[in-house]
Amino acid sequence: MSSGFSAGERRDLAIGLGVVSAVACIAGTLVSDASITFKQPVYLVATLVAFGLGAGTTVGLSCYLFIDQSVLTPMLGASYVVAVVIGLFLGAQSSDPLLAVFPALGFFTIIAGSIEYVVRSLIGEFVEMIAPRPLV
Repeated sequence: MSSGFSAGERRDLAIGLGVVSAVACIAGTLVSDASITFKQPVYLVATLVAFGLGAGTTVGLSCYLFIDQSVLTPMLGASYVVAVVIGLFLGAQSSDPLLAVFPALGFFTIIAGSIEYVVRSLIGEFVEMIAPRPLV
């Protein structure tokens, strides 16, 4: 008897969460009191797309690593994205943290997840319960 999701379903779930995060980030930026003004509308659109891609990829990748291999460390990056987006909706923050942190956050998400995966794989050779495996 097989329980849980297939690999494709886990991937689709992570992609869906990334898309929801990207849309929420863009919506939060638009409804917040953060002022993003440019002389040309193309720059405004590019900024909003960068916000969405930054949030979407960070959350999507973090959720995929968590769901597919039970790697927990990158979820800290996803938690930061969620906190910033909630702050945007509540008007507590400006959009500056998004621009400053998202590129580095995506990089550190990959590095932290890779390190955790390797360490858990090595320890998993001796303690099978710690080895990376699908969460669902």
